Amino acid sequence: MDAHEKAPKYDLVHVTMQAHRRRAASEYLRHRSFNDDDDDEEEKLKIFAIKTLLKTGCRETLGMIKEITELHTDIEQGRLSKKQFKRSVATSVSGAIGATVGGVLGEIVGEVVNPGERHRKGATLGGLIGRKIATAICDEIFNET
Repeated sequence: MDAHEKAPKYDLVHVTMQAHRRRAASEYLRHRSFNDDDDDEEEKLKIFAIKTLLKTGCRETLGMIKEITELHTDIEQGRLSKKQFKRSVATSVSGAIGATVGGVLGEIVGEVVNPGERHRKGATLGGLIGRKIATAICDEIFNET
């Protein structure tokens, strides 16, 4: 058995989050080096932040598909109501995205943010994203408009 098999699950999550933040920081540096002649630095930063959050959010959401599928099976078998399903999806998506969003924002503004604070800062925005995604998923699954 090598070290990867012995590592607890949260270590994998931590490493994944670190990779997202490193990637976001390197993309920002690359972005700045190619576009230093632009006058509106604040506008460039906003655009970069939005693009990074979208990419990170999509990546995290794709990782949730298996969990969402399992929850949907519970609905079909009568073990879960639509309301419980929607709440479960929102919670899992917002939790996963929240910590990543907080970390990415910390990297963008150049702050070193400890994990607890990162989660707290990211949780609000992650929660908003999570609810939007959960609503979209549930509307699609239940054919609601």
